Amino acid sequence: KDFIGQTMRWNRGTLQVVKKYRLGRRMQMVDLETGSLFLEQALFGLFLMSMPIWFYFFTRYVTWLLIGEYVRIVLYAGVASIFQRRWDIVCLSPTFIFPRVLNFFLFTWACLERRASDRTWFSPARY
Repeated sequence: KDFIGQTMRWNRGTLQVVKKYRLGRRMQMVDLETGSLFLEQALFGLFLMSMPIWFYFFTRYVTWLLIGEYVRIVLYAGVASIFQRRWDIVCLSPTFIFPRVLNFFLFTWACLERRASDRTWFSPARY
């Protein structure tokens, strides 16, 4: 519950900043970074939503793709655990995909969450 609430606040805040400062409409570094974050979420969402279809037709390739994704996550976690000197990071790395999937759904929910009357995003509720 706390993770969902905090993630929704971050997502709403990000979307408000993007809207307020019109990020992604110029060719500055902050615009490119924002665009890459949104593109990554969109590509991950397309992959996630179309995975059953791809898995049905190309079982072997999708299996290797998922294995490659897990290997990438474990490698990044391994590098982070070496630099942080915390071995629990690499031990828990196989579970990192679950918060990533949840974050995608929360980000999509925040993007679609609008008030019908004034067409603006909800402001983050502070507890």
